[in-house]
Amino acid sequence: MRIISLVAAFVFAVTSALTAAAQDKPKIGMPMTTLNDAFWVDYVNFAKTAAEAYGYELVVTDAQSREDKQLSDIESLINAGVKGVILTPLSEPLGIQAINLLNKANIPVVVTDTFPGVEVGSVPNYLAFIKLDDEVAGYNVAKHLIEKDNAKKIVGIGGVPGISTSEARNDGLKKAVAEHPGVELLDLQYTDWTLAKGQTVMEDFLTRFSDIDGVWGAGSDPLLGAIVAMENSGRLGSVKLAGIDITAAALDSLAEGKLSMLAGGHWVMGGYGITIIHDYLNGQKPDQPVYEMSLYYLTKDGIGDYRSKIIEPLAAGKSLIDWKAISKTTNPSVKYSDVFQVIKP
Repeated sequence: MRIISLVAAFVFAVTSALTAAAQDKPKIGMPMTTLNDAFWVDYVNFAKTAAEAYGYELVVTDAQSREDKQLSDIESLINAGVKGVILTPLSEPLGIQAINLLNKANIPVVVTDTFPGVEVGSVPNYLAFIKLDDEVAGYNVAKHLIEKDNAKKIVGIGGVPGISTSEARNDGLKKAVAEHPGVELLDLQYTDWTLAKGQTVMEDFLTRFSDIDGVWGAGSDPLLGAIVAMENSGRLGSVKLAGIDITAAALDSLAEGKLSMLAGGHWVMGGYGITIIHDYLNGQKPDQPVYEMSLYYLTKDGIGDYRSKIIEPLAAGKSLIDWKAISKTTNPSVKYSDVFQVIKP
């Protein structure tokens, strides 16, 4: 009995120590706009590997695409004592309000993906903005449809009206069309980045236009919805589709020939934001205010490598980055602009 009691006491002590260690980890907050989107799931999975490598607990919330919920989530994170926040705001007004709240609480914030309505440095604790070259991305996807797929009559499946990511990608699409005489943008509609609205918008396009031969997508989920609409109408084989965001489901459609090209990999932004927060908490400031990344462009012949070297390890929680090598805390000479890039196979 004495041996059993000693073993039980030892197990209890180890379990208590592990629990205490987990509770002692400093927290970084990530108030997500939505988790009902494969891109943002990849974003969180990658960020978790950064948090683990640097010794933080990542606290993730889901605003379910509601501005009031995202603001409430940020207030909850402040009350929970997070040491930093990675923010992708649902809108510019919310971004301004959130940054001011965090600054008053003396909590550093890094913004990713979507412009928050104020420039870096407008308040002391707004450290950096990590973004995608959205206009270039939208332009290159449109050029692929026009020059590689010979599309002449194009419809656009957009994101959310008024936010920087959507509007810049739309500008890229319009620029590419304007540069190619004989190519027409029949219409461009927003989908709030959702598959369901992508399907609804595409159904409307198919009803109104009989000559569509190209579909441009600002995001992969609404583009997948467009595929459903086209399959249901029997018109999928006669139309080329290409868009932004490389997710597992979009890769499947690319492999099946339902998409001709995908652009993406920018789910890395959240993880790089954690690097900036970690370094700042250790006395290292960012070397510039804005970091802009270029996308990786993928066609069918590159699927195998991308899936095996990036998508599958990411889903399994494996780290794709040597986090200490890109941190100024452990590598003071590193330049973020050199290492904050999308990951290629």
